[in-house]
Amino acid sequence: MLEGFLRRMLESAAKAASSTTLGGVLADAIAVVLAGTVSLSRKPDACAAAGQALADLGFDIDALSCYSKAVRLEQTNTLAWYGKGVLLYRMGRHEEAERCLQIAAESSVSEEWTPLFWYWRAQALIELARDLDAIVCLDKALDIDPGFADAWESMGICFHYSGKFEEALICYDRTIDITPAHSSAWLNRGYALARLERHDEAMRSFDQALRYDPESVEGWIGKGHVLEVYGQLEDAINLYDRALLIDPECVDALMDKADCLEELGRHEEAERCLDTVVSLEVRDLDLLLSGHVL
Repeated sequence: MLEGFLRRMLESAAKAASSTTLGGVLADAIAVVLAGTVSLSRKPDACAAAGQALADLGFDIDALSCYSKAVRLEQTNTLAWYGKGVLLYRMGRHEEAERCLQIAAESSVSEEWTPLFWYWRAQALIELARDLDAIVCLDKALDIDPGFADAWESMGICFHYSGKFEEALICYDRTIDITPAHSSAWLNRGYALARLERHDEAMRSFDQALRYDPESVEGWIGKGHVLEVYGQLEDAINLYDRALLIDPECVDALMDKADCLEELGRHEEAERCLDTVVSLEVRDLDLLLSGHVL
C-alpha cells in the first residue's frame, strides 16, 4: 500500500516537474509528501525515483537524502549512485560526486548506462583538475559507445587544458562528425585553432558555433579576438558589444573591449569599462563574504 502511494506521488511529481504553470506552494507540498513517504519506504528503487523527482523539482537537499537512503538500502544500486553523483556534481561538491560516480561505473553491469557513468565521473575529475584521470574514464565510455559525442568533446577539453591543441582538434572534429550542430564543439574548436594561430579557420569555426547558438557570448568574444589579431579593433569592439547585449556583466567582454579602446586612444571609454569590471568584482566579493551563492 505504501509503495503504491509513493508511486502515485512520483507520477504527480514528474508531471509537476515538467509543468510550466506549477505554483511554488504545490511544488513544496509535493516535496514534503515525497520526502516524508520515502522516510518510511524500504524499497531502494522507490527512494532513488523520489530522489530524481525531487531533484527535478529543485529540492536538492531532499533529493540527496533520498539517494543516500537508496544506496544504504542497496549498496549495489548503480542508478542511485549515479543519480546521487550527478546531483552532487551540480551542487559543486565534486570530490563526493567523483566517489559516487566511481562506484556506479565500476559496479555497473549494464552497457546501456555505463558510458554515462564514466562520462559524469570524468566531468567531476575535470573540475578537480585531474585531466589525465578524466581521459581514462572517457576512453572507457567511448570503448562502449564510440558515438558518444559529448564524451569526445570532453576528451578534447582535457587535451585543450593540457595545451595539446592538435589532439583536442581531433576530438572536436569527431564530435562534429557525430553531431554537426554541436555548438560548443564548434566553439572549443575555434579557440583551439586560434591557439594554433590558424585564425581564418578559427573564425569559420566561431561562425558555425554562432549559427547553432546565436546567444553564445563566448562565440562573439572568440570572433573579437580574431579581429584583434588582424588589427580590426573597431570591428572587435562591435563584437564585444554584441556579447554584452547578451550578458551585460560579462567581465571578459568588458576587459577585451577596454583593451581595444585603450589601444585606440579612447582612454575615458576604456576607463568606464574597467570601472564596471571593478564594481562587478566588488559586488561578487560582497556576496561571497555574506554567504550568498554567486
